[in-house]
Amino acid sequence: MLPMARIGKCMMTIGVLAALALAAPGEGRASADREPDIEQGAKLVKARCLACHKAESLPKFVERCAERRGPEYLEAFLKRHYAPDDEARADIIAFLTCEPGQLPED
Repeated sequence: MLPMARIGKCMMTIGVLAALALAAPGEGRASADREPDIEQGAKLVKARCLACHKAESLPKFVERCAERRGPEYLEAFLKRHYAPDDEARADIIAFLTCEPGQLPED
């Protein structure tokens, strides 16, 4: 099971950067009439990411993306790594970068 509270705590430091990246105009963003869905992002992470990656490795990866390469790298990476559609990618990023209080309950 995904330790959502742990992931959320690790993501606090990069949440603002990722939110700014999602808010910027450009390709790969959620549609204008739909906000990214954190709960759907959690489901997608479980289905698409945790099949190959350990839950404990995701926060460190997201943090490295934000610190070393900028928040836009995460989106570009996911676009070519099992999240090619805009809405799913926005949902996954919303989950990975959400505050602990926003995490869905299991």
